[in-house]
Amino acid sequence: MLGKDFFDKNRLFVDREEYKALFEKSLKEISPEKSACIFFYGEGGIGKSALLKEFEEELRAFTYGKLPYSFINLANEPFRNPENALFRIRKDLGKCGMKFPLFDSAYLIYWEKVRPHIPLKDDFKEIM
Repeated sequence: MLGKDFFDKNRLFVDREEYKALFEKSLKEISPEKSACIFFYGEGGIGKSALLKEFEEELRAFTYGKLPYSFINLANEPFRNPENALFRIRKDLGKCGMKFPLFDSAYLIYWEKVRPHIPLKDDFKEIM
């Protein structure tokens, strides 16, 4: 179950009940056989990034490392580049014990062709 304070009415967020309910419902329904993606968007400055951070913190506490997940916030410019977003997802899921040998090989080949003059960073080498 989600933390007892997560849906407390005195929290920072207001008018987010629908999103919180969807998030909690999704967490209850996720299993190794069933996955889920939640996307939300809107005008700048309405609290999407803060809400995403809340969801990420609650998911970490809820899963205790049992459920693979990744969060991508497209408000962060680097993640608007598919290469960076895919690598972040790959890295996050790898921390949960998932292996992606074909992705790793394809990414390495891609990197060497597109950026032969830039060495791979240590964060990629650690997942290989």
